[in-house]
Amino acid sequence: MFVNLDKLNFGSDDAERDAKDGFLSKVFLKTSLYNRVSKGKRELVIGRKGAGKSALCLTLQKAFENDGKNVVLVTPKSLSLPKIQQLKVTSVSEEEAYVLSWKYVLLVKIAIEILAVVHRLKLRVKGKSKKLLKEIDFFLTANGELQKSIWEKDVVLLNPFSGFSKISAKIGVFEAGFESSRKDNQIDVAGILESFEAKVEELLKDLSQTDLIILIDKIDEVWNPTEESQLMIIGLINAIHDLNSSLQRTNILLFLRSDIYDILRFNDGDKLRNLEERINWSDSDLKQLIATRGKVSAGLSINETDDLWELFFEEEVQDHNSFIYILSRTLKRPRELIQFCNLALTIAQDNRHQKITQEDILLAEGQYSNWKLNDLASEFLVQYPYLKDVLTLFQGFQASFTKDEIDSRYQETQKKLTRIYPELHSLSSNSLIQTLFQIGFLGAKINGEEVYFYDDSKLILPQYQSIVVHPAFHLGLGIRSYSINIRGHNSNSSKLLRIDNNNIGNFSIITGEISVGGNVNQYNIDSTVNAGDIRDSVSESINQLPSVSGSKDQLRDVLSLLQTKIEADTSLSAEDKAEALEQIIALVDVAQNPDQPSIKRMAKIAVKILKGTFAALPENAELAVTFKELIPMILRILDLS
Repeated sequence: MFVNLDKLNFGSDDAERDAKDGFLSKVFLKTSLYNRVSKGKRELVIGRKGAGKSALCLTLQKAFENDGKNVVLVTPKSLSLPKIQQLKVTSVSEEEAYVLSWKYVLLVKIAIEILAVVHRLKLRVKGKSKKLLKEIDFFLTANGELQKSIWEKDVVLLNPFSGFSKISAKIGVFEAGFESSRKDNQIDVAGILESFEAKVEELLKDLSQTDLIILIDKIDEVWNPTEESQLMIIGLINAIHDLNSSLQRTNILLFLRSDIYDILRFNDGDKLRNLEERINWSDSDLKQLIATRGKVSAGLSINETDDLWELFFEEEVQDHNSFIYILSRTLKRPRELIQFCNLALTIAQDNRHQKITQEDILLAEGQYSNWKLNDLASEFLVQYPYLKDVLTLFQGFQASFTKDEIDSRYQETQKKLTRIYPELHSLSSNSLIQTLFQIGFLGAKINGEEVYFYDDSKLILPQYQSIVVHPAFHLGLGIRSYSINIRGHNSNSSKLLRIDNNNIGNFSIITGEISVGGNVNQYNIDSTVNAGDIRDSVSESINQLPSVSGSKDQLRDVLSLLQTKIEADTSLSAEDKAEALEQIIALVDVAQNPDQPSIKRMAKIAVKILKGTFAALPENAELAVTFKELIPMILRILDLS
């Protein structure tokens, strides 16, 4: 039996798109985690980017709505950080100020939803409930949270931040709703908010139609690695916990990236342990996820996961089970698995294959690996702005190496990178290795098996001598031959997966040499090399550029001039000259291999190093002036801008 691959689709790696198309509700895998969270017994859902937080959030939203609950989805688009800053007050600690600010924001969301439910359902409220509604309505209207009172015809509900410009930055929203002196307001901000909360709480007890669910997602989009940003998220977590504890018929749930949550330090964090859910995927669940998506898209009636997989994919890749092969190229997150499978599917469709073959998977892997390198750097751009450049330490390196080898490699380049990223000056090799382990890039080889962060998050990688690069990044880095023994998958097969990456495009690694497009430039890349040792290699590299009319011919002249100015300069040390000349070779490499992303990344780093090296020169130094004139032409010719 064969499936029509043109009808097959594994869905989008973006939950919002799948939800919009109605696909998500048909394919969402309701794991035990989903069942626990849906019962309203959790406050935090934690997971890495791409682990499925937004898919879970959107699925829960629809499920709660189907159960008749009133659901409010809160994202950064509906929040205003400047307003939260304004809500902070001077009479309490900064941490407590953020708790108060978030409680105000969330209480306003809840209060507006209550009024909306009353208005929408045309509920007839009397007595105490009517009085509470009027008081809450007055508070919201007075503070610009409502354009018109709910008691007026055709009420218009506003985003809770509109109209805030009229309110004092020091006193916050409370000044407009309560008449008292500035001093009294500063002292009693917490008391005023407590009074407002009590009214909301009392009203919720009386209105049986107002079961509320507040889902908060994508807060990480406005996060940055500052103490203030951490306090803001800690304040949010504490505010959620306080309100969940006090308000009836209300459950607030926050979806947060694990790399952010794990660096937060706050009092009583242990009391939240039973209220957390961490998204972790088993191999079988991930396989079922792909099988289900394929089944639904192709309109199949087969239910067995293994049967569906074998219908879509060839059984083996490089003598290894095809699912295990693909899974080993992911960090065990749904998004990556969906991306890889969709890419292989596209290639299979183009090749008019009846199923996704080994050839399709291997062809997809190169593009996918480049994606993952870029995605990893983007995912942690805020925390580690230097990550993309640091990853080039492993360009053309072996897949498995000792800690001593990576120590040496880091020390050789740390000085260069520190010119661009001063924070690397104090970053030890051990700290770097552990960081690269925590983000999923590196792992340890223990008893012949590769262990990564998703296998053992408590592992201290610098304590192990045998370190490995995750297979997801091998092809993107042009890493040499490697064997992998996938953890937990050795019992049924004694075969090791071997892939020869000695030649990726035109970029080859040869011990002691760098070979580009078959032309070998032999030079010592040790940091102690001097300009005299490398001068001839630079000239030879430049001369290898084809002598034709056009930009490459112009590049030969430009780089030759730059080489001459570097060699003639009297301000640079011999080591700095050698380092600068090495960067010219990197620029030649990209001219000879313009379509190789890995070489292009190296060239961009070379430009940064040149800028850092020449930055110390006097502004009127001949080399500094010449470089300033030449660099725009170099960037334009090599398409590096």
